[in-house]
Amino acid sequence: MKPAVILLILTSVLAGCAPTPSAPVRSECFRADGTARCTFTPLPELWAREVARDA
Repeated sequence: MKPAVILLILTSVLAGCAPTPSAPVRSECFRADGTARCTFTPLPELWAREVARDA
């Protein structure tokens, strides 16, 4: 009986950590289906702006 209770507790704990398709998107830049909502600037362009600003 004790192993069964431990198994049920572990199963419920691990089930809470599993990613689900119905989980809400946590970023404002992505829609629920995973497509981008924001426009992203490529890193080389950001680096070039930083170098130009520091010069």
